[in-house]
Amino acid sequence: MRLLTPSNLVSVLSQLLLSVVGQLLVFELVRQQPWWEPFKPGADRLDEVGSYEATSIFYFSMFQYVAICVIFAQGPPFRERFYKNVPFLLNVFAMLGLCLGLLFCPTAFMIKWAKFLPLHGLNDHPPKSLYFSFLLLLMACVHTLLAYATERLIELCSNRLSSRGCGRLYAKCCRRDGYQQGTETSTEDFLSKTAKT
Repeated sequence: MRLLTPSNLVSVLSQLLLSVVGQLLVFELVRQQPWWEPFKPGADRLDEVGSYEATSIFYFSMFQYVAICVIFAQGPPFRERFYKNVPFLLNVFAMLGLCLGLLFCPTAFMIKWAKFLPLHGLNDHPPKSLYFSFLLLLMACVHTLLAYATERLIELCSNRLSSRGCGRLYAKCCRRDGYQQGTETSTEDFLSKTAKT
């Protein structure tokens, strides 16, 4: 199977666009909060202090990376579905636990080392102090659902195009001589099998 098929390129570019739009929304959303303050660089170095924008985007992007890993973990014909891959699934759950831990109760070491800023007012107490963290988590869930729906839509359109013969035409134009010999199937065979299912 070729890596640079139109459906793969559309998939990667659409996921990239979704990620950028999500991060831009977080960037603007944090600036609307009553506790937000503009970035004030340190006297000696720009990275001496953190910013609310960087902290928020970091937390949000952690969830984006985990979601993209799951969404791009294609199953057949090359491997089992992701939910049957126990080591991968354990890794995903461990990463989600780490992301949730960092978002809701970051350690003092992480706050100091990564220069995280609190995503609430200094006088806020739970549950008010957790409001923005829950909002980031909700946005991450919405992003995951949109990314999954986009991927399924691209897959559906790709399968429909290949069943109409467009996939075979693309395979004939782009296939190199001697490509995928041996036990692997040709691109045309793969497309015809997926079109039937």
